[in-house]
Amino acid sequence: GRLHEIQSAWENLSYLQPQYQEILQARFDRAVQAFSRQLELERAALALRQERLPELEGLCARVEELAEGAEWHLAERELKDIQKKWLRLMAGVKGVEPLQQRFAQALIDFAQRKDELTRTLEAEIKLLGELCREMEACLQAADLKAMLPKVREIKARWKVSEIRDPVKAERQKHFRTM
Repeated sequence: GRLHEIQSAWENLSYLQPQYQEILQARFDRAVQAFSRQLELERAALALRQERLPELEGLCARVEELAEGAEWHLAERELKDIQKKWLRLMAGVKGVEPLQQRFAQALIDFAQRKDELTRTLEAEIKLLGELCREMEACLQAADLKAMLPKVREIKARWKVSEIRDPVKAERQKHFRTM
């Protein structure tokens, strides 16, 4: 296209003295070669970007999904694998800054969600421990019938989220047994 027009215009230039013609021809040839190399590099970069963009977008979407879930302890392993894959796929890819920002934000969202769920889980485990102790106290009472209103009140306070955890599961099992 444009390069051919420039080369054609160069070839049709009026006559120059031989000593200038040689120097200018060498400079022109180097400029054309440098331009051609740069053009090839840009084409290769664009091809690489187009090749990897769908997978990068998929990884980004998966991290966003993980950030919404409640199973952070299971998701952490997957997240580490995704981060490794992300770094590998990003090598040499240019022009994906918005996607990089989206990925970084998804990682931040995941960390915040993990912290939030950790605090919720800790509060639930604490509550379950208290409820179990109260239920044990009720079971120790001499008059179990008299403890029924207290047992109902304890059961009414029994509210847990979908967060899974071995300690929480053990306390829930113990509570149900009582």
